[in-house]
Amino acid sequence: MLINCTKTKEMITGKAKLDNMPYLQIDRKQIERVSEFKTLGLKVSNNLHWDCNTEIICNKMLSKLYFLKLLKRVGLAIGDLQYSYSTVIGPIVCIVWNHNLTTALSDQLECYQNRATNYLWRPNQRDVLFLYTLTG
Repeated sequence: MLINCTKTKEMITGKAKLDNMPYLQIDRKQIERVSEFKTLGLKVSNNLHWDCNTEIICNKMLSKLYFLKLLKRVGLAIGDLQYSYSTVIGPIVCIVWNHNLTTALSDQLECYQNRATNYLWRPNQRDVLFLYTLTG
């Protein structure tokens, strides 16, 4: 098997002191040492915490929430909004594992999920005015 040295990365996990560690070399080419990298859509850091991965997921979720907000603003039916949520935003949220999340990141994820719930279940002001004119 041939190893592509330009794409290969080295990451040392744990509490090892990096000052004394020699750099890995393959065919006299030094392999780049990184503190975090992305593999198979998952961001891994050398301290094995989920902070960097969860921040990426929060940013993706935030952009998709804007998409959901626009769909609601145009007047899409609630069933269609729920379908959009379950196909576009739901899979992003399912990636997060809550085991080692900090309280701040967990609260941020919960805030975004609450915002999505508001988009799905809270009626538009335009809908409320329409219902008021029908009944009043």
